[in-house]
Amino acid sequence: MLAMTSSAPTPRELAAAKLHARAERLSAIRRRVWATALITFAIAFGVIGVSGSMGTQRTATVAQGTSSDSSSSSGTTSSGTETFGDDGSSSAGTPMTTRQS
Repeated sequence: MLAMTSSAPTPRELAAAKLHARAERLSAIRRRVWATALITFAIAFGVIGVSGSMGTQRTATVAQGTSSDSSSSSGTTSSGTETFGDDGSSSAGTPMTTRQS
């Protein structure tokens, strides 16, 4: 009965303690990876939301390209200012023409 009250752990207890410590380390690593992935997604989502998706043109770029195309095709220059909506439509009376090069 003295053997059971000794403070030296048995090999089975040592193995169990090592497995428990390993499980805690892996759990901590998994939590860090999950948090990093979530933060990365949130930052990327925010950047895309602020700057727009790649491949779309800004309204100012569309306005410059459209006014130069319409003035070169009609042979006249426009002295008035045109306003463009979010969808690229012009509020001027002339229809917008697009060309592919």
